[in-house]
Amino acid sequence: MGIGSDNNGVSAVLTSKSKKILAHTYYCYPFKTEDPLKWCNNIIALINDLPKIVRKNIVAISINHTQGSFLEYSDNQEALLTNDLSFVNRDDLMQSQVRQPLLLTDNIITFSEGDLTQILRFLNNQNYHDCSEQYLLRRKADWLMSWLLGNLRWAEESNNLDWGWNIKEEDWIGWTSAKSWISSLPNIVSSGTIVGPISTKRALMLGLPHGCLVIAGTSNDNAGIIATPSNQTDGITILNNRLSLNCFIETPFYSNGVVSYRLGHSWVGRGVSRAGTSILKYLFSYEIINDLSRQINPNIPSGLHYYPLVSQGEVFPISKREMAPIIEPRPISDSLYLHGLLEGLANIEDIAWKKMQKIRLSKMKRVITMGHGANNSSWRLLRQRILNSKVSNRSSSVPATGLALLALNGFYRTLKSNQMIEKPLEKSL
Repeated sequence: MGIGSDNNGVSAVLTSKSKKILAHTYYCYPFKTEDPLKWCNNIIALINDLPKIVRKNIVAISINHTQGSFLEYSDNQEALLTNDLSFVNRDDLMQSQVRQPLLLTDNIITFSEGDLTQILRFLNNQNYHDCSEQYLLRRKADWLMSWLLGNLRWAEESNNLDWGWNIKEEDWIGWTSAKSWISSLPNIVSSGTIVGPISTKRALMLGLPHGCLVIAGTSNDNAGIIATPSNQTDGITILNNRLSLNCFIETPFYSNGVVSYRLGHSWVGRGVSRAGTSILKYLFSYEIINDLSRQINPNIPSGLHYYPLVSQGEVFPISKREMAPIIEPRPISDSLYLHGLLEGLANIEDIAWKKMQKIRLSKMKRVITMGHGANNSSWRLLRQRILNSKVSNRSSSVPATGLALLALNGFYRTLKSNQMIEKPLEKSL
């Protein structure tokens, strides 16, 4: 089983040993939430909606959550939600010049991705040295995996690159390893690793077998790639709030805004623009986007020249912190305006692919599209014209499917090699 969670909802995909999808369920939250208790409660409800006979036959589970960070106080290294805030509290945060976090729930402080520097500033505070072993810095995805395991020891590599994990060297890079808060970081494992069996309490809570294995997940983009059949000559664009461009490479490297990720025995190079579908959702409703898209002739240029960022700053394919969004002038026609915005995003993608092409040995023959934008056929044809390459949409590919396949492969690898990280010591949860 694979579970994909974000602040808007949670989805689960169940596959058979032949990789056939047996079930795909999704629950959308009534409103966006950063509360980890709500995530857990909805995961419980989602799994418990499955028939009991199905749940009893789930042998492995992998989970992920969209990026974001937790700073947790814990004196026993367990994934607990307690009321002990003796060290982590609002006064400490404000004294450390940290902006008020998005959420303070029991002993967990939740930060958005943009607040990572605020966490690090807090950890570098002089008061931190007296209690360094009691602060645990975890990504949201890794915290949810810990919730299944019953301990906070492990984390998956692709979710920890921006904290300084080097996948190739399998170690923390210099600036991280030299920090006083290095003990707050988790032990890293690669995606697909069997981390351990689900905790007894979680197994009972979810109606899963006590021997159900927890498999380290991966980032949403990686999971989407796993879920989508592709080959080494394909480029993969994920059209979500940000444009994510991915291509297979022979050796990992980090330069020019491109980051390398390990995907099984392959390497993927990824460049992510801050432009994406978020600007479309900011300006139009989903229904209006669909209606206006049908009025667009994708074979004719709009004559507009936009760089549709939501806010200032770009990282790829252009690295320019002070770059301002270009979404004006706005024409009277809404369909023409949307045409120009879609064209602007396609032009960014074209520049990015030309940059990505320099790092791969084989010529790109096709662009596979996933994400929210993969549902828009007019945009596909428009992109095909600008990219001068065949574009195929895969709107049905979801990260939860890739996570389910990771769980399946992890389970069968266990049968073949008897691989298992030692069973964590379970305490009262």
